[in-house]
Amino acid sequence: MTEKQVSNIRQFREDYIDFALQQGRIEMMPGVEAYLTNLSVDQRCAVCSSSPRKRGKRILQYLGLYEKMDFCLFVDDVERAKPDPLPYLKVLDHFQLTANQALAFEDSISGVQSAQAAKIEVIGVRHPLTRDFRSLCGEGHAISSFEELMGVHKV
Repeated sequence: MTEKQVSNIRQFREDYIDFALQQGRIEMMPGVEAYLTNLSVDQRCAVCSSSPRKRGKRILQYLGLYEKMDFCLFVDDVERAKPDPLPYLKVLDHFQLTANQALAFEDSISGVQSAQAAKIEVIGVRHPLTRDFRSLCGEGHAISSFEELMGVHKV
């Protein structure tokens, strides 16, 4: 694939996301808002995204999540993207935490691999575009929605 073709595909994706936002077609995963609301005061929350900052911030603001995050890290903030552990290591560093003090939720294979490589416990969140994460995350570490999580993990 040529660089021009890759550029065209990326632009098509950005145009599609703009269109989906304008049409109200991007929705929050079920249970996310309730999960965030039920976090205790001392628990901090971050986004560690493979999206470029401009797109990621726009989507998070649209969903009303950007302001609820204590920290947001996007692909343009790191030298190496997921599945490299660097994005998660930077989030840990930001909060001055060790890996065993963190929990990651991931909806992509490269994200699961990134969190695991950073030695962070990870729960795979399935959605229509991803496969079953049980083989990658282990039994009990793959959920279909945050609603399911509310019954699994004590917040």
